[in-house]
Amino acid sequence: RAAGRAAGAARARDGSMRTAREVVNRIMWDPSLPKELFSVGYLDRFTGVQEKGIDQINWSDDPATLSHMDLAIPEHRVLFFRYKDEIVWDKREEHTRRDEVFGSFPAGARKIDQVLLDNPPQAGQV
Repeated sequence: RAAGRAAGAARARDGSMRTAREVVNRIMWDPSLPKELFSVGYLDRFTGVQEKGIDQINWSDDPATLSHMDLAIPEHRVLFFRYKDEIVWDKREEHTRRDEVFGSFPAGARKIDQVLLDNPPQAGQV
């Protein structure tokens, strides 16, 4: 855990974004985040850009745990994460890159806590 924080701090200093895996872990494990309001955009090799709820995807690192019914997305195919109707992490284009989950890119970006304050879940959404 300390190594992960140190790696995140190093990325912040060199101006790079946090990884898709780090974003998934934050959304899936932070009890303050309504994961049912998050979706992930990914590049499907055959059908192009697709979007699914983050909780509809099996994020296991172990392929042996997957069944033929599971949707698993390799980390390198993740393009963006969306909270409600707002993209909060995006790696698609250099001029649109953003990380508003950790606030790692661009410098001074909002963090997810501020995003939730600006756009709170409505009654019945959580």
